Amino acid sequence: MVAALLPIACSTGEPPDEQTTTTGGPTGSPTSFPTTTDPPPTSTDTPTTSVGTTSDPSTASAGTSSSGTTGAETTGDPPGDLLCPTLFRFDPPPGGSAPRVAGEWQGFDLATAPVMTGPNAGVYTVTIAQQPAPVVSSASISGKVGTPLSFSASVTSANPVTYSLTGAPAGMSIGTTGTVSWASPVAGSYKVTVVAKDTKTGLTGQGVYTVAIAAPLPPVVTAASISGKPGVALSFSVAVSAPNPVTYTLVGAPAGMSIGATGVIGWSAPVLGSYSVTVVAKDTKTGLTGQGVMTIKIATAGPTITAAAMTGVAGKPMSGTIAIADPGATSLSISISGVPLGMGFSMSGLTLTANWAAPVTGSYTLQVSVVDQAGLTAKASIPVTITAK
Repeated sequence: MVAALLPIACSTGEPPDEQTTTTGGPTGSPTSFPTTTDPPPTSTDTPTTSVGTTSDPSTASAGTSSSGTTGAETTGDPPGDLLCPTLFRFDPPPGGSAPRVAGEWQGFDLATAPVMTGPNAGVYTVTIAQQPAPVVSSASISGKVGTPLSFSASVTSANPVTYSLTGAPAGMSIGTTGTVSWASPVAGSYKVTVVAKDTKTGLTGQGVYTVAIAAPLPPVVTAASISGKPGVALSFSVAVSAPNPVTYTLVGAPAGMSIGATGVIGWSAPVLGSYSVTVVAKDTKTGLTGQGVMTIKIATAGPTITAAAMTGVAGKPMSGTIAIADPGATSLSISISGVPLGMGFSMSGLTLTANWAAPVTGSYTLQVSVVDQAGLTAKASIPVTITAK
């Protein structure tokens, strides 16, 4: 550390023969004294001298210049070139540009040297305060695979800083303004250290950023049941949830059925039957796929049941008919419940005949249910009333 104390001529305007640069350290002391061309004052021509401080140079911050003025105020004729206010200036070592160093340093006031005596005459202790290192705040950052990631490091510093990363995954970088970028994040959790270096003091600070990149999720295709009629054009949309655009394909689709780019399934001429069609959705960025099954039933209106209420007299034979219709059906399942004891049934084609040889007085209800091969159902309640003789 160099304390350059530059003496200034007082009244004559002539510079002194010698300017002295004084060096010191935490325990330093003046190493040389100024010399002048004129002799010191005599007892018959002695100026009255008071020493004061016009600006306090005793405190400064590391990395900055410190200056102050101390000097002697005189009356009467000055004794030759009496040195007046002296500038305190703290500079880097000769030939260097290193920052100021913290600590206590001593400088020698050349102005008061000719008129002051004592071991500490004109000696000032200057304290250089240490500047703090940059402070980098830590944080947690979240991102997704395939989505560019960018965030700014939070740094507090007295001076400009430069940035660097430690432990960063491939492809991650930090710019001159502290912005961290990653064009193609990869799934995983990373601890990245951001290092900030003070461009003046050389001090560094660092903070850890925990970066979590979530694994991508596949598309979700919602299953559904769809009904249609033979020969009547069919169209419906598939419900898909995905973070990115998807493409569609069909598996197990009947002839003539297709799916468009927007997920709409079309079938211009449906054929009677029941079909299970798998819709596959593929994420265009991640390549992941999801699928769902569409159950499609193409049928007519379904079975119908036609029957009139049945009546009879106790003890006398009675009968009634139940007509069933289901055009295009290939099979039917018929069930009847609520049948009174003694009643029987016979079938011819799609017509059921109920026969009861000895009816018993009372009121009854036949519950008839018909289901075809397409799963379509028809139900009917048929009342039966038997009166007494």
